[in-house]
Amino acid sequence: MQSEALPVVRKPLFRGRLRQLSWIAMVIACLAFWAGVLVLMV
Repeated sequence: MQSEALPVVRKPLFRGRLRQLSWIAMVIACLAFWAGVLVLMV
């Protein structure tokens, strides 16, 4: 019974972490884009 309940508990946590990682990746991509724009302007 315990081994069956574990994946159910882990799935939302994993999904939340995936969303957090995608958000962080988006922020990093935005920062990298603006850094590139600044370098091109200078």
